[in-house]
Amino acid sequence: MSIFKLKKEVNLESFCRDYYEITIMDLSIHGIDIGESYFDNVKSSLLETEEIISNITSNTLASEITPLWFELFALAWMHKFPGKFDLNQSVFTKRYLHEKQRDDIWANMEVYNNAVDGATLDWLFNLGTVNSNFWLRAREELAASNIREAKKMNFKIDESIHRVNKRLCSENAWNEKYILNILIRLLIEKLNIIPVESNQESIDHFSEIINKFYDGALKSMEEIKIKK
Repeated sequence: MSIFKLKKEVNLESFCRDYYEITIMDLSIHGIDIGESYFDNVKSSLLETEEIISNITSNTLASEITPLWFELFALAWMHKFPGKFDLNQSVFTKRYLHEKQRDDIWANMEVYNNAVDGATLDWLFNLGTVNSNFWLRAREELAASNIREAKKMNFKIDESIHRVNKRLCSENAWNEKYILNILIRLLIEKLNIIPVESNQESIDHFSEIINKFYDGALKSMEEIKIKK
């Protein structure tokens, strides 16, 4: 018997749908909806260090964190399966959320997607002129290739394709915390927490939440192989 664990071969849409419904959307255990209690617990953990968050409802917290969670899943997907199925995953996600009548989540993902793009560009420009120019050219070529591939697959060239391109070449920006830091700042801003009132301990809590979402998605992907 091989010492290596065989990865389960799964259909892309089935895997994403199951993850979305079980882990992100429904948050249910044995048929019991724990979504509200989950965000109550998140709020409680933040209240330990951030008194100003006491006026934020769990529903408000969920409305901001859920789109971020979807964006982090897509980011982990690109990092785990670079150049493979990125377009399919994004197109499916938009369709899935529309089917669930949650176009609001899709729309609210955009600000986090733009943050990923901005943080990646910050990382690129900090490499120095020669290296940044190399990476920028590579990113432009990959983006153009994605557009061509999307047309071949008869995908509409819309934000579902453009968002994939905004995640290109982002793995080092994630590993070096460029993306993490900007997402923390953005989430604090979206929750109307005054930055000067956010101490380091509360920032660490937000960092832990974001890392858990990304790492959880990545771990689930490490156990599977996507059917072609």
